[in-house]
Amino acid sequence: IIWQGTITLHAKTADVVYFCRTYSPIFELEDIFDERLLPKLDSVIHADRQNCFIVLHTMGNHWSYSRRFPARFDLFKPSGKTHPEKAYDMTDQEIISNSYDNSILYADYIIDSVIRIVKKQEALSYVTFLSDHGEGLFDNQHGELQFHREANYETLHVPFFLWTSDSYRQHYPGKMQAITNNKTKKTGFDNVFYTLLDLANIGFAGMDETKSIAAPAFRESDQKYYDALGRSSQYSDLSGPASQVSYRRW
Repeated sequence: IIWQGTITLHAKTADVVYFCRTYSPIFELEDIFDERLLPKLDSVIHADRQNCFIVLHTMGNHWSYSRRFPARFDLFKPSGKTHPEKAYDMTDQEIISNSYDNSILYADYIIDSVIRIVKKQEALSYVTFLSDHGEGLFDNQHGELQFHREANYETLHVPFFLWTSDSYRQHYPGKMQAITNNKTKKTGFDNVFYTLLDLANIGFAGMDETKSIAAPAFRESDQKYYDALGRSSQYSDLSGPASQVSYRRW
């Protein structure tokens, strides 16, 4: 497999990088389950517990939704596990929605499993989860499955989740108080870089604490998004529900 794009570019700057094997160029259509990352995470943590920054890039909830979770997570039925998923057949809304909900259930399991692995170390640690985009499931005026092709509330309003260990909370009470104070404020991808560094207690010449949710100086700011052509727009310029709600949920 030839891996391309910015994901590989960033990954190869790490001290250790591991790419899970795929069996076709269109790996989105394979039955790939994110739990295969968990043993790798466990082995990395046991190999070196000093100053580790570990990134897991998951398949998450990309189409085909029924291929994103194993059979034991097929809770909502009928789903694509037993019925063909036809993306543009409007009669398949229930099947597709159930498949997506099952994939979300499985994603929750993956996040919980990562936290459990990290928590077992009883180390000064934190876990963050951020989705790169949402999915539009029959939410537009035509009731169509839009995936993430359109810029709207469903595709841009994504989860930003943070867990910290007991020792982290004890060691950094100021950061924890700032996080609590800032948790209902508007945030976006512009805040991720500064927040991750601040959480790790790392500073640099260009550090801007007004962009870190772990800092008392944090200030809300309007967020940009980019369309398929690379053009940037302000999130607040969106019309409809997106401009009437907060920027993220916890």
